[in-house]
Amino acid sequence: MAWANFWHTLKQHRNQIWLWGGGLAFLALLLIGMVGDMGLIESYAQIMESLPDELMSAFGADMAAISTPDGFIAFGFFSYILIIIAIYAVNAGLDIVATDEDEGMLDIVLTLPVLRRQLVIERFLAFAVITVSILLVSFIGFVIGAQFTTFEMNLGGMFLGIISLIPSTLFIIVLVVLCSVIFRRKSSALAVAVVIILVSYFVDMLAMTTTNDVIQAMSYLSFFTYSKSQAVVTDGVIWRDLAVLGVATGALFLLTLYLFDRRDVGL
Repeated sequence: MAWANFWHTLKQHRNQIWLWGGGLAFLALLLIGMVGDMGLIESYAQIMESLPDELMSAFGADMAAISTPDGFIAFGFFSYILIIIAIYAVNAGLDIVATDEDEGMLDIVLTLPVLRRQLVIERFLAFAVITVSILLVSFIGFVIGAQFTTFEMNLGGMFLGIISLIPSTLFIIVLVVLCSVIFRRKSSALAVAVVIILVSYFVDMLAMTTTNDVIQAMSYLSFFTYSKSQAVVTDGVIWRDLAVLGVATGALFLLTLYLFDRRDVGL
């Protein structure tokens, strides 16, 4: 059957679309429900104003925006959404190669009449489809919530913010697959990938709170620097950031295919 691994992966993990997407949609509905109480938003804004400027900068918070319904929703949803979706991406990346190899199944899978790189490509594309589906399902939460609000929600901006998460999510998936190819054990690949993600996150946070030249230079190596979905909601798509993530993802993916083609599978 043509593209058997693609369809098998898609079928095997299709429930993730509703689990992850439904959870994110519920988060959107929860935040929209909170917007109904303007007093709550004002109180929240006052609390945020009392925090040090450095801490506010670390979260990329704009107090003028947070005080508005759209700004409050965007801040609450997109401030930590990439961390949440990163958990999914790490699991997806491990399932492409590491899980089968850790269970001793990869040798058997590779006895099938399929090229090694085709296996990785098909599974990656399946998870790319699942990723897009999860984010689209999460947007349903905004669509439903908008029907019950007393203000006109910027659905277009929210949609762009959600779509802008796709490149960074795919980058994490490819990063994890690369770690899985380099480090044979699933636990080792997971540990290295998580460390890279956390370091990238904290470097980006530090870059927003300091003008230190070294930290600023390091921030260009952090993929979080190019994943500002909250800014996309208000300012539109930042094409440079998407291009950087796209090129980086493509380069890591080609390196992954090259290394996977040329390494022994069994331990």
